[in-house]
Amino acid sequence: MKNPYIIHRPLTAEDMFFGRESQFEQLTAHLLAGRRLLLLYGQRTIGKTSFLNHLPSRLGARYKIRHVGVEPRQDEHDLLWAVLVALGCAWEHPEPNREAYTTDPDAYTCAYLAGLPHLPDAPPTLFCLDAIAVTALADESGIKALTCLQDALATVDYLVLVIAVEGYPAEHGLIPEGIPKVLLGPLDEDDAENLLTVPVRGVIAYDYEAIRRVYNLSGGQPLFVQFFGQILFEQRVEAGWASLPEVEQAASHVVAFANSQFQERWEACKPVARVVLSVFPEMIGKHGIASFRDISSHLSRLGIQITVAEIEGALVQLTAAQILERLGGETYRIRSELFRSWLRQNHTAVESARLMRRYRRAPVRRISPLQQKRVDWLGVLLWMIAGLLAVFVAFTWRSRQKGIVWTVTPTATSVAVPTDMAPESATTMPITQEAGVALGHILYMGKQKPEDHWGIYIMRSDGSDPAQITANAYNDTSPVWSPDGRRIAFVSDRDGSREIYVMNADGNEQLNLSRNPAEDWTPAWSPDGKRLAFGSFRDGNWEIYVMNADGSSPTRLTRNNAADYSPAWSPDGQRLAFVSNRDGNLDIYTMDADGNNQRRFTDDKATDQYPAWSPDGKQLMWESYRDDNMEIYVANLDGSGLRNVSRDSTADDHGAAWSPWGRRIVFFSNRDDGWDLYALDLETGERTNLTMSEAQEQWPSWGP
Repeated sequence: MKNPYIIHRPLTAEDMFFGRESQFEQLTAHLLAGRRLLLLYGQRTIGKTSFLNHLPSRLGARYKIRHVGVEPRQDEHDLLWAVLVALGCAWEHPEPNREAYTTDPDAYTCAYLAGLPHLPDAPPTLFCLDAIAVTALADESGIKALTCLQDALATVDYLVLVIAVEGYPAEHGLIPEGIPKVLLGPLDEDDAENLLTVPVRGVIAYDYEAIRRVYNLSGGQPLFVQFFGQILFEQRVEAGWASLPEVEQAASHVVAFANSQFQERWEACKPVARVVLSVFPEMIGKHGIASFRDISSHLSRLGIQITVAEIEGALVQLTAAQILERLGGETYRIRSELFRSWLRQNHTAVESARLMRRYRRAPVRRISPLQQKRVDWLGVLLWMIAGLLAVFVAFTWRSRQKGIVWTVTPTATSVAVPTDMAPESATTMPITQEAGVALGHILYMGKQKPEDHWGIYIMRSDGSDPAQITANAYNDTSPVWSPDGRRIAFVSDRDGSREIYVMNADGNEQLNLSRNPAEDWTPAWSPDGKRLAFGSFRDGNWEIYVMNADGSSPTRLTRNNAADYSPAWSPDGQRLAFVSNRDGNLDIYTMDADGNNQRRFTDDKATDQYPAWSPDGKQLMWESYRDDNMEIYVANLDGSGLRNVSRDSTADDHGAAWSPWGRRIVFFSNRDDGWDLYALDLETGERTNLTMSEAQEQWPSWGP
């Protein structure tokens, strides 16, 4: 199959086209209302030309559609004259007379349009003029040109003009009343998914997380979605599937592909806007989100002197240009994660300021701590008293215990953890050994660089002593502990497709259990360690299977045309929770361990996926997109007690796993500007970044 993604030209009427339904409906409604001049706005490469190319299929035989490019010469800046020249050229009509036009532009425009040839019984002609720079409408002459065209078209009933404008209305003055505007912005998530998946349906299967990540990285920009499709097709067509790791690996290539687009966007910004824009990727932990105060504080720390009014003006410009998105109040976000990544690689606030003559780094005056802080004399006095008391207590204790020497000998071996114990009650002690009880280890998949393959890692539950236990020229992902902690199930593509493997806890004796040419994924151990449930694509769609721990007797549990995957065993082994989109979107379902009694657990229009049972079997945990970002939710089995436990509106939190004792969970998140593993205490709300590194760590499993 030839790569179906188009990245070097606009889409024609013969190409597949996705989305823009509301914009087509708006334009059609304006035409039916008798409007004869319409403006189609959108930034460069957003799809304006592709949109215009598909008007014939939308408007049928009601209009004769002509599509012509028009752009005023740089030395003229006369929009009205440029439009008349373009119309005459497309209609093969004599070129307009410049002298007569200069004498009376309004009268000449009316006369010239009226003189364009038209057959009495022919449908009206819809002229698509593509593309006018938004700067052509930014001064009085541009607004006057629109007014003149609007008045002239009112006298001609066989001509309609649709002018494509490269930019957005907020970037120029008020247009004349009565001229409709149609705006092309980013695609919504469903349209972006169709653009990515429909051209390769039956050839490449995309995991939902992969689709969601493409949307987040691209910001819904159709060209960038096409870039992802182009690269992933080349890399994954033989494997027949693409998941989150492959998308992460492709992201750097997409940034390189889009370099020229990003450079154009950068150069279109004013100098102050460039400095402000450079701040967003520099603020660690902000995820491309920042308030006016964040920006001002960051610039101040760098010694860059820019006034409040200038920062506010830059934010307005960047928002008008659809580079930033205003989230509410004074908080802004870069629309495209790819653009933020490009900025991080190519520009800094200090460099951007240095390149401007008007702004320069101000020398930062060093201030001593004594000058910086007001001395709290009462606090000093209290500390002195506390110190004297400590000396007195130590002296008294020493005099009472004279001759006794206390020593502490570290234990050489770990202590086994009974399943009925809850050692997490004293979280102030070191996590690796708490009140004499070991708190286990965490498995996860990780890689040091984007271009690396995924490997399986293990570390102590406080994040210490990380060690890689698989390292190959292929991807090893989704590790899960066996109940006794002696074996690890994981997914590997070393045999050409993803298969379920098992190995010892030290990484030895790796064995392929599923041995099927189709995709097998999301393994889960039964509580007794005798079986593994998993998702498989061997029936042409994702279904839940179960097999013995040695790979024998694979049995299909679900039979549904929708996708069923990500099984999770209840602690008593009697039930399974899983993910399905059988009712229109991804939700959590439960069923008996033999596949019977399948019931819907969550019922929300947002995505709910990747369930996990609490160790006591009384609750389910999963990730949900119901807050417009991915968060970790927990609820009782009857649906009561629903709560968002991760509560971070600026990040996506995924892949949560319970600690064996139920008080803590571990998950992976991009809240610190990369994928790291976090531990969260469900009682105190305290969270800790366990991996804090430039490497990528995902899909943890907490075991003994």
